Amino acid sequence: MKSPLKNPWFMGGMVAVVVVVGSLWFFHKPSDAALAGQLIGTWKATDPSNAALHKQKEPVASEEVVIQKDGNLLYTFASPANRQTDRWGWKVQKGRLVLQFRGEGGTDDWMMPVRFTISGDTLSLHRRNFPAKEFVRAGG
Repeated sequence: MKSPLKNPWFMGGMVAVVVVVGSLWFFHKPSDAALAGQLIGTWKATDPSNAALHKQKEPVASEEVVIQKDGNLLYTFASPANRQTDRWGWKVQKGRLVLQFRGEGGTDDWMMPVRFTISGDTLSLHRRNFPAKEFVRAGG
């Protein structure tokens, strides 16, 4: 009996299956609602010295982001001399995080979208001209 591996139709079919499955895996993107659900929770920065978010010149000892289901986000950073919490609005739109400052002097304007990735209990925010800002889920 001839081996199926030597049959060109069998091998062509196998290649087609691999291409289709690979394409589905590669191009599958979770919905905005699914991504938003993954963001909800408390996240602590792994490297507070990365100024991608706080933009402070003085050292920052800690950063925390609390993302709430109601569309509010609390961003807290603490330095040896100061602790500040800012309130933001948030939403996921086209797979990106969009923020709106809701503190004193805030406007109705939404900021430019921020690319993000979630892998397990790690959240990475990717801003232009900054290294990725990484957070770990608190309690995770």
